[in-house]
Amino acid sequence: MKLEEKHREYAVKCYAKFMNNDATIAAFKEKFKDDLPKPVPLQPQDGIEQYHQEVEKHKRNIRNQLYYQLRRYNITHHEFPQKYRELFNETRNEYLTCYLLESIDTDEAITKELSILYGFIRERLFQSINSKSSIENAKLAQSLLHSIAAVKKGK
Repeated sequence: MKLEEKHREYAVKCYAKFMNNDATIAAFKEKFKDDLPKPVPLQPQDGIEQYHQEVEKHKRNIRNQLYYQLRRYNITHHEFPQKYRELFNETRNEYLTCYLLESIDTDEAITKELSILYGFIRERLFQSINSKSSIENAKLAQSLLHSIAAVKKGK
């Protein structure tokens, strides 16, 4: 699959939102499902089992192609195109402003900030692919929940 400019920009924006490779590929496949190559239809005499195997092979092939093409649009990749640096930084700043509050002087603001962080960590927990990061994210999420409960209890 040849990436168009809209595909590259979307990948840069996904990585700017702290999405890992798997999450970026999944979001990309959802957003651009009509742009992805379709599997070649099999002849009617071919078996249904063979058809399912071919479809699975096709899906793996697309995922692998996307993995190798999209990963270079992560700013940490050594082949990151410099022309996307500004887009990456703008998207990252916009994304982070959603998580940052002007002030955390009140219990409501603290609860909101902790809830936002909890949502972010929870998302990372579901995206974790190895047990070590899953355990770390689960501990962090649990700690945030205890903090939220303590702030609410203190009201």
